[in-house]
Amino acid sequence: MSRIHLGKLLVASICSLMLVMGISRFAMTPLLPAMQTALSLSDTAAGLLAAANYAGYLSGALLASRLTQPTVKLRYYRLSMVFAVLTTLAMGLDDHLSFWLAMRFIGGLTSAGGMVIGTAIVLDHLKHVQRTDLIGI
Repeated sequence: MSRIHLGKLLVASICSLMLVMGISRFAMTPLLPAMQTALSLSDTAAGLLAAANYAGYLSGALLASRLTQPTVKLRYYRLSMVFAVLTTLAMGLDDHLSFWLAMRFIGGLTSAGGMVIGTAIVLDHLKHVQRTDLIGI
């Protein structure tokens, strides 16, 4: 594989991390105070939303560690990209805490899928083409 292909791979992997971590995981950080004010959301409810996201992330990381087939890993990774955006957008469709908890849990699953599986795919490829010097990127 040429350097240009490796460059594309690295840029794509960085963009996917920005997507799943930036949108699905960390979008709530600046939104939560506004949600609390606009909807009189308690600190307890806000904490539950964060806990649901972390529980989803832990579950997703554990699931990712059990996946062995490359096609299944790739499918989980691709679905993670889509659902990272969809679950974040869905937060604006309803104002019930139970719905938000479900969306935050699924958002955590997508963060893990994008980060854990995506990183593993890139690292495996770099090892395969003997370019471990690029792992830090």
